[in-house]
Amino acid sequence: NGLTDVGAGKDITSSLLPGPSYFNNVGHFTGAMLSTNDTRTYDIRTYLNIMYEILPHLQVSTNTSYDYTADQEDTFTPALANSDQPKVYGFTGRKNNLYNRSALNYNNTFNEKHSIYAAAFSEATISQLQTKVINLENAPNDYYHGPLGFNTFYSSVTGIPVAGGFSEVHSVALAANLSYDYEKKYVVNLNYRADGNSYSGVKERWAKSPSVGFRYNFNKEKFLEDKKWLDFGDIRFSYGINLRPTTDIYASLGWYDVAGNYNGVTRISPHLGLMPNPYLKPEKVEQFNYGLDMSIFNGRIGLTLDAYTKTVYNMLYTRPLSTSTGFSSTYTNDASLYNYGYEVSVTFRPFKTTSKVNWTINLNTAINRDVLLSLPGGATQILSDDETVMNRVGYGALSNYLYVTQGVYRTDD
Repeated sequence: NGLTDVGAGKDITSSLLPGPSYFNNVGHFTGAMLSTNDTRTYDIRTYLNIMYEILPHLQVSTNTSYDYTADQEDTFTPALANSDQPKVYGFTGRKNNLYNRSALNYNNTFNEKHSIYAAAFSEATISQLQTKVINLENAPNDYYHGPLGFNTFYSSVTGIPVAGGFSEVHSVALAANLSYDYEKKYVVNLNYRADGNSYSGVKERWAKSPSVGFRYNFNKEKFLEDKKWLDFGDIRFSYGINLRPTTDIYASLGWYDVAGNYNGVTRISPHLGLMPNPYLKPEKVEQFNYGLDMSIFNGRIGLTLDAYTKTVYNMLYTRPLSTSTGFSSTYTNDASLYNYGYEVSVTFRPFKTTSKVNWTINLNTAINRDVLLSLPGGATQILSDDETVMNRVGYGALSNYLYVTQGVYRTDD
């Protein structure tokens, strides 16, 4: 028998017979040589931009784009490459994104001294993604590729994958900004933006972000106009609040799992890992910044100074839950952090800008500190599982502690 390398007599073998082709098979080689794969990708992209000047200096515009991508894959793996079980794998996925931005802009200069720029705009986005997988094993032979019935014992996931198989996000934004400068010496910027999206907590849909900035270009002063050594110099101040989502739709609304059958009826139950929290808020960052920028001697020396304070509210925190709830944990917004610091940057260029040699030296230094303002559940401190890192209100976010040895016992008494 050339397959098993056994001769006519019992337990008699011969080395003259052909080698056993089945047992000499290498799955990776067979899979690479005999597997069939058909992969296709279709991509459609469209873009439309319309702009119209209603009045002098006043324009209205709208930009719309649509992207559609479809992916398909069919793969057949023979039995020799998959533990004696022919395998059929199919993948179908599609994703699309619709985006629109409509704006109203006004830009004008009066008496060559006053410049104004104002804009109001809206943004809307709809993103959809859906994938399906067919993963069937133990087909009858290497020549029949389907259709096949689903075998729960051999086959794996068929349908929409649990992780990343389906998503749909809707978002909308409304914003306005105003900029004014007087002879390019005094500059003021005002901004406001409100973002709403479908994956925020159902009780906190909108994230509102106002900001204001001021810049004083002192090199524009008349008593400095004849100072050739000064390239530019400014003093600036800014204040803003930035709200950013830190979770997804599952954290606020949860999801359901198909949990088998009971009496011939499919059971659908809540996913008991993470308890949804409909009151989740976006993370709020409030920041003040003070700065100085200056360049002298035709860019040979540059100086930048920054001082800032930043407070982070509604920080996302995972809180363990009692087993009596049926869930293991949930997300909360109970932590907050205060951060402040100073940063200095000095730039040197030993050679002139007209030199053939370019050499730039940068010196940077910074002092940054942070303080925990609050912890989940009103706790004053939380110790890590290995008892090496402690989060304590009023101290740094990551503080390391060591045991203090008071002494040793001389005797066992």
